[in-house]
Amino acid sequence: MSNLRSLSLIASIACSFAAASASADPGSGASALGTTSVDQRPQEPAGERGASAAAVADAGLLLPSVMAPSIHRGAAFGAARSGYDSSSDAFVARAVAEASLTSYLALRLDFEHGPSMGPDNHLRIGGRLQLLRAEDHGFDGAVALFYDANEFREEGNIVAGLLASKRLGRVGIFGNLLFGSDPEGDDQALEARLGGMYRVAPSFELGVDARGRYNLSSDEKRAGTLTRDWELHALPTASFAVGSFALVAEAGLSAQQTTGPFGQPNEVTETRAGILAMAGAAGAF
Repeated sequence: MSNLRSLSLIASIACSFAAASASADPGSGASALGTTSVDQRPQEPAGERGASAAAVADAGLLLPSVMAPSIHRGAAFGAARSGYDSSSDAFVARAVAEASLTSYLALRLDFEHGPSMGPDNHLRIGGRLQLLRAEDHGFDGAVALFYDANEFREEGNIVAGLLASKRLGRVGIFGNLLFGSDPEGDDQALEARLGGMYRVAPSFELGVDARGRYNLSSDEKRAGTLTRDWELHALPTASFAVGSFALVAEAGLSAQQTTGPFGQPNEVTETRAGILAMAGAAGAF
């Protein structure tokens, strides 16, 4: 129950942060984000700030792990989801809040709970900076930079990433490459994310979200512990939007490899696979 209360608190803070940041934005230049026909991307009426949940989903911003590079000035969103990962036999939860400060810069807060590399709770604070736009370069591109607090109990990690996406009619394709390290350089991880979205209807999106993490750590603190060498998920996803709110759900393959007690004579490596399923809600402002 404490995990559920923690998720509720994080989600409330996330949505409050997103709403406050959106209302504080002085510009009116919200980019096209709303609903017309199935073949056209959701559009907002000219001159209005913010975004509809359908437009946020269509931009790929509601995928469970993949980050879209596009930024829409005056828009903010928050999402929270939770579920069960049978490969870890554990409750998992994720929450995100993001608010754009300009047409090229957005601040972002990510929270993830569940067995993973390092502590069970990861809070990342940072942002995305869009450098390339499809109108000029044929695809969207951005860089991301985050601080991972590691539950504020250990030294934190700096996470940097490259984000890209390409729109092909109703289809959106997304890719991320991230690298994280602590200041000493002995606790590192490499992460790749791939995703896609297909607009079935203006308010209904189907997609896929895949994430792989590989542990590069040589930290002495791993000695004698059970460590996760790599982890992978591949999740079909769906979102359904009504106005400013959306329901999100995903379920698919989850796999991991663990080694432990690390560096000991009785060290054993084990690979497990299972089902990861999550559901939740999102709001756009």
